Amino acid sequence: MTLDKLRCRKGYTLVELLVVIAIMGIVVSAAYTFLFTNQSIYFSIMSRITAQSETRNAINNVMTNIRRADQRELAKIINGNTLTLKIPNSSGILVDCKYTVEKNVQTNLYELIFTKDTVKFVIATNIDSETGFVVSKNGMIISVKIKTLKKIYNQATPFEIDNYHEIKVDI
Repeated sequence: MTLDKLRCRKGYTLVELLVVIAIMGIVVSAAYTFLFTNQSIYFSIMSRITAQSETRNAINNVMTNIRRADQRELAKIINGNTLTLKIPNSSGILVDCKYTVEKNVQTNLYELIFTKDTVKFVIATNIDSETGFVVSKNGMIISVKIKTLKKIYNQATPFEIDNYHEIKVDI
């Protein structure tokens, strides 16, 4: 083959291939960075929404049971991180119910526990600490505050969610 015949062949040189590979690498890495950042933000927002929703549901549960509780017993509420109520069961008999914060030894997280008779129900997880559930009574106003603490991707910077609700009762 002569040099003229080689120049007439269609194809790419090694330099052209290397330039295309370098450009494609830059484009792919930029796309990956964009997608990874958006995915991280998405999961961060979803974690926050989930924690807020769980905390809001826990507050609603507590407030519903305060409304259902025997009004005479509400006068005995003590400020602190436990709440004891007497709630009527389906037969109308008053049953002792209690909200407390306990540490789950398996997950090492604090949970808001509702105990009815001897049966325990987990109402919320990721409670900040033993003081993440606070009940206070000021006259006829009962206030409930739940503070959750959530880490995203095990990062050192957790976010906190405070949900606060108060109710006026006839004591």
